[in-house]
Amino acid sequence: MILSGDGGDELFAGYNRHVMGPTVWSRASRLPDGVRHALGAGLGKLKGLDWQRLMKMLPKKARVSDLELKLEKVANALKANKGTDSYRDFVSHWKEPESPALGAREPQTLFDTPEKLLALPGLREQMLYLDMMTYLPDDILTKVDRASMGVSLEARVPLLDHRLVEFV
Repeated sequence: MILSGDGGDELFAGYNRHVMGPTVWSRASRLPDGVRHALGAGLGKLKGLDWQRLMKMLPKKARVSDLELKLEKVANALKANKGTDSYRDFVSHWKEPESPALGAREPQTLFDTPEKLLALPGLREQMLYLDMMTYLPDDILTKVDRASMGVSLEARVPLLDHRLVEFV
């Protein structure tokens, strides 16, 4: 048996998206919708530039890894109508998750019932809730369980003990 740290980032807001998502949205939401959407569309058109070459021209301190991917996520956030619209983009590598498998359909999730998020006070809290209810069970914990059981190893996730989660 092993102990895993899975759930820590989702419980304690440890991913960049937990900082960047609310920060980008709080600034972007001040802009009129049309201006925000136009900025997002403009950023989206910068795809395909040789970002790696451009990064090498900058001092090492100013370089950003995966800049094109990050700009795409910011562009999509700017085009969103509300903060949680861009959440799926932050956690998924696929714009249409069913597209890699022929005949696949994505099951219904909280994304299909956004009204359940309204009681939460802010975008960060909504993102953390979505992480706990979708990203962890449907992605992270599933992969850990399959990989560990594939080698007869029991993985436990003490950071997801219900008492700790309730306390946090």
